[in-house]
Amino acid sequence: MTEIGKNLSIIVLAAGMGKRMKSDRPKVLHEICFKPVLYYILSAAYKLNPKNVFIVVGFMADDVVSYLNKNFSHAIPVYQEKQLGTADAVVSSGKYRKDFGENCLVLTGDTPLITEEILMEIVSYKINSGASMVAVSSIVENPFGYGRIIRDKSGSLLRIVEEADANEHEKKICEINSSIYCFETSLLFNYLKEIKPDNSQNEYYLTDIVERFINKNNSVGVFKLNDSSIAEGFNDMVQLAGIEKQMQSRINKRHMLSGVRIKDPLSTFIDPEAFILNNTIIEPYCFIRGKTYIGPGCIIGPFTQLKDSKIGNGAIINKSVVIDSIIGANNNIGPSSYIRPGTITDDNVKIGPCCEIKAGEQKIKGKNIIN
Repeated sequence: MTEIGKNLSIIVLAAGMGKRMKSDRPKVLHEICFKPVLYYILSAAYKLNPKNVFIVVGFMADDVVSYLNKNFSHAIPVYQEKQLGTADAVVSSGKYRKDFGENCLVLTGDTPLITEEILMEIVSYKINSGASMVAVSSIVENPFGYGRIIRDKSGSLLRIVEEADANEHEKKICEINSSIYCFETSLLFNYLKEIKPDNSQNEYYLTDIVERFINKNNSVGVFKLNDSSIAEGFNDMVQLAGIEKQMQSRINKRHMLSGVRIKDPLSTFIDPEAFILNNTIIEPYCFIRGKTYIGPGCIIGPFTQLKDSKIGNGAIINKSVVIDSIIGANNNIGPSSYIRPGTITDDNVKIGPCCEIKAGEQKIKGKNIIN
């Protein structure tokens, strides 16, 4: 555990319904590149090696907790009985107050593009600046729907005002609140007690805590992101699709920089847990899911789907589906074949077009040709 992580607790706000999603699925479990958005946030958070991570759940809490138990078993679910606002969500974690570190990082559950590096910079900025609280902001061309950062004449943070409560002048401000904060934990929980639902939504806003810190002469800082997309959230399916495109680009770029040829990055979707070695070619319209491993020198596609499979060196898979299987080196599969779960092939196997292969007691031996 790093020195920063040893004294850091993280709260992820994941209780909201997401009404504009018009879906019966919890907002944080909607998927991009085959993983729930919550996966990306928690993956980044845990790389800081924090003392603990708390997930505030509410809408369809059982589904979210089930996902956590299977994938992030160390995360601590915190139930927000009624969704009364972001400040109330943080208050819900108060029963674990004695377990918190000196610093507390608060994240929202709908910002999957956040990275480990940015989170580390935010926490380091809070500690090194001596601030008691840091709010994270960014500049956007269209600030509609976001809380605005209000500064005084000297440029210091004065308050944060939500869109619904902003006046016409404030609505023109393009510096927005990212809803990411880092607090001195003891002050955070002290001042949360003072927040009232005095706003148009009749909710307890976490943004109101800024004025509590300032009015009591605490140092408050603002960490401005250079890239506003890093903290971009979503409220509907259109925005979710936009975020998925950004994640798709990020994942594909990582593979291409490591020597993988992706012929059409716009039509290729790769799971963040997939591992692909160099000199492999990914043809257009491929979908690579789960913990798939692809050895060097393979040709995948076009129109191939792989899931949780191991593909041996130099294999060629054309317009086929391979699920939970182990494919030997220099295999040639397809087009239009279906390799069912549990299949294991030897090296130098050819499986011709339109074949369906079921798992058997013996693996498919080398030099076999199946048509």
